[in-house]
Amino acid sequence: MRVKILLFNLCLWMTALVYAQNESGLSGRFILIDSLQTPSGITFGPAQYARFADALICGVTIDQADTVRTGIFLLPLNEPNAVSTELKIPSMGSNTSYLQGSSSADGSILVFTVNHYNGWTGNDLAMCTRLDDGSYSYPALLSGINKKDTADCYPWIADDGRRLYYLQDERLMVAEWNASEKSFTTATPVLYTGTVELNILSVWLDSKEKHMWLVSDNKIYRASRKNRKKPFSMPELYTDEFADWSFISGISFTPDEQDMYLYYADEFSNLLHFKPR
Repeated sequence: MRVKILLFNLCLWMTALVYAQNESGLSGRFILIDSLQTPSGITFGPAQYARFADALICGVTIDQADTVRTGIFLLPLNEPNAVSTELKIPSMGSNTSYLQGSSSADGSILVFTVNHYNGWTGNDLAMCTRLDDGSYSYPALLSGINKKDTADCYPWIADDGRRLYYLQDERLMVAEWNASEKSFTTATPVLYTGTVELNILSVWLDSKEKHMWLVSDNKIYRASRKNRKKPFSMPELYTDEFADWSFISGISFTPDEQDMYLYYADEFSNLLHFKPR
């Protein structure tokens, strides 16, 4: 199947959204460094740090020449005059949008949200694998864990591709790889040391899956555990400096945790880059 690939120039404009910090009185753990700017007709969705490249994986909507479609793109970071690259993923049809991608550490496994333009509860998860020529296999819906009339979205796949964390109606779930079925076939709620009543909108974990950051109601929480067999601690408030913003999600960090990326939506959508103060 042929895959139409789109490239577009990607610009970093420094401190372009500092006004947002000033107007909201933002002060706390982070300082805004820059934002990603796109050409006319291009809209970013929530993104995630790629881990296999110094780039963000992002679902992008292209509205040009009277045609609207979506794709999963790599958005390079820290490169002057960088050019984005659309991942070569076969289309599932003109009525299906691709959103919120997450990849294993080597980029060989990609999980993302698909939607058939039927609202929030129409979100499902799909997976594909990278082929020898660098393209990806036809996306397979994760029917074993997707729940009908429920939003299955915001995936985060482990470095080794063997565990998948995701949100099911704002509840954090985890699925283990089923080797015989070659898919994620069952999922259970992530365990904590107590009862968590947060409406979670995205999640990021460190490479060892011992620490995670959760976005809920424009606040960021952090939870930890000693190893994967243990439950996570009760999420503690990490920062509420974005509490008055319109909407944030899509949190991710570089491996050294010195760069944080967030999706921010108001009148327009932006991908924001922060560093610790």
